[in-house]
Amino acid sequence: MKITWQDAMNIVYAKQAKYQAAHALTWGMVTPADKNVHPFLGVIRATHGEFFPMFKVPFLYGQGWQNYPVNQVEYVTVLSKSTNQRIFGGINSVGQTLPMLGQLFTVVGVLDEC
Repeated sequence: MKITWQDAMNIVYAKQAKYQAAHALTWGMVTPADKNVHPFLGVIRATHGEFFPMFKVPFLYGQGWQNYPVNQVEYVTVLSKSTNQRIFGGINSVGQTLPMLGQLFTVVGVLDEC
């Protein structure tokens, strides 16, 4: 079922369940600082921090983020295990930065395989 982003936000902010999270999938340019790794078009899921405990997302390194107030923007990301391997050689990349979508994102977590 598809709903508008505004309707999704209304549901999230109604706080009627233990966890609330909306998400959207998009594509965007990932431009690693390492010149040995070519920029690529990546699949990006934009979501709320409660997405991770809601779906019991397994982490190899780090964790998801906390929900931020509506007027506070934090550019953070959780990488898939394969993307972390591609960009950072599989090391614990938490705290590293990664240019995506014209912004500099800080890695807060790396997913383990499900």
